[in-house]
Amino acid sequence: MLPHFLALEAGLVCVAADIGVDQPIYLVIQTDLTQSGRTRAVADFLAELVANNRERLSG
Repeated sequence: MLPHFLALEAGLVCVAADIGVDQPIYLVIQTDLTQSGRTRAVADFLAELVANNRERLSG
């Protein structure tokens, strides 16, 4: 089982789009690292990446 965006890039065809697997994506950061510039930069980058690719990630 592959995410749709990976399968499509590999030229694979989806045979069953709804297989009952729908998981949210969580970004967990330790409390003491939330103010770290490096941690914030990575968290912001990942949040933007997911937001910009929401349609691809949803299948």
